Amino acid sequence: MGIVATLKSQFICHLLICYIFVVTGLIINFLQLCTLVIWPINKQLYRRINCRLAYCIASRKEAFYSNLLCSSICRRIPLEDIPEDENECAAWLHKLYQEKDMLQVDYFKKGFYPGTPIVPPKRPWVLVNWLFWAALLLFPLFKLIANMICNGSSLTLITFSLIIVAASIGMRWMIGMTEIERGSSYGNNDMNRKN
Repeated sequence: MGIVATLKSQFICHLLICYIFVVTGLIINFLQLCTLVIWPINKQLYRRINCRLAYCIASRKEAFYSNLLCSSICRRIPLEDIPEDENECAAWLHKLYQEKDMLQVDYFKKGFYPGTPIVPPKRPWVLVNWLFWAALLLFPLFKLIANMICNGSSLTLITFSLIIVAASIGMRWMIGMTEIERGSSYGNNDMNRKN
């Protein structure tokens, strides 16, 4: 396991990423609310500012999904392909689960999903945007933690450490619940009877 994969699995990294994600969302949404005063004066300027702010939100999501969820497979199913009859829909869904289980078996055997991997293009703005928000928000957080360590009482430090340890154990437990090995085998039982 590489250093990046190890860092991605650490609770403190998840905590910092979530902190940046939530706080930047709140700040950007607050800024969007503040731009409402521009609407009666200049609608075009209002739209431009809000488009830029919306892009900040979108690029945060893109950074999150491309970095943490990079090994997913996605397929859109047209609505007209889904049967309307309840029995036909149940059979169609059962077949869909079998396909999913076959993909999972293939992944376990080969270590990657079948087909041509889709690699999204790298966008420097996403990284610049993420680094800006990280620097802006993590500096005060680290300063607060350093002040707490230097000036805090022993009880405060022990309580803070216990909260971090408990949250880390809880996070690892939740991640363990979503591992691939614990995935559905809905279609496998029927498939095994046919073979």
